[in-house]
Amino acid sequence: MARDVAAELEIRNLIDRVQQMVDMGELDEYLALFTDDAVWTNPGNAALGTPPDERRGKDAIRAGVIERRAAGVQGPGTNTRHFGSTMWVDHDGGDTAVTVSYFQYFTNTDTSPTLRTVGHYRHTVVRTPAGWKVSRRDLFPG
Repeated sequence: MARDVAAELEIRNLIDRVQQMVDMGELDEYLALFTDDAVWTNPGNAALGTPPDERRGKDAIRAGVIERRAAGVQGPGTNTRHFGSTMWVDHDGGDTAVTVSYFQYFTNTDTSPTLRTVGHYRHTVVRTPAGWKVSRRDLFPG
């Protein structure tokens, strides 16, 4: 039981850290939270005008982050924030777990914070020798 609680806390911290690094972290710091073969998906979001996107592997995820940062959607200096909440962790004590959490995405956080979209994430995480890592991040707007 204590091991399950410790694992759940590590998993929750991982997902919270991913949320923080999206907005204010260095790119390599963000990517270190993912497995080398991770998958990142977004079915597109009409509220933000973003098209469907799927990235497989860290190199592809890196390219996506660079594109989104260049577009001002995320990253240091963009005055955006991704807020995660209401997380459920499904962990049976093994080396894989799934989390589902709500998110809110704000822009203009330096002047007049504006809620632009909401939705939920589904993360699959795995225990590695370096700790828990995200192996899949699925975004679902709405």
